[in-house]
Amino acid sequence: NLIATLPGAAYLPTYLAGVLDAAGRQDEALQAFERAVALAPQDHVVRKKYGALLRRIERPADALVQFDAILQHAPDDTGALTQSALALATLGQFAAAEQRLQHALQVEPRETTALRVLGLLREQQNRLTEALDYYNQALALDPGFRECELDRDRVAQKLGR
Repeated sequence: NLIATLPGAAYLPTYLAGVLDAAGRQDEALQAFERAVALAPQDHVVRKKYGALLRRIERPADALVQFDAILQHAPDDTGALTQSALALATLGQFAAAEQRLQHALQVEPRETTALRVLGLLREQQNRLTEALDYYNQALALDPGFRECELDRDRVAQKLGR
């Protein structure tokens, strides 16, 4: 209870969650994140980190709850828009995912992560030429975007280029 009275109280369980996650103790990390969200329900950083963990451990619906909570207060948060699009895509909701990514690009046209995720969506839909176009757009903006470069090379190989 003393922790709850300290300024920035949510960051202690958030830090603990990161340590536990790195140690492979996801159940305990989830509990720490739940405590952090309870301490600071409006803290976007906590919710983003929690949502990212939930998405990574294949709980996209739960991750979406975290990202949607952010978007209720900050509808133009490109990070939350992009991460929620990944969760939606995992749930098979491609149109909703694309809508969020397009919104992110309206807010920030140079948002390379949104462009990459659009490429990933197109790749999942076997629309490889479009995927390659999105990857190339992202790389034109950020030539050092290594993950996107790997995605582009994989799709180019599939297309025989």
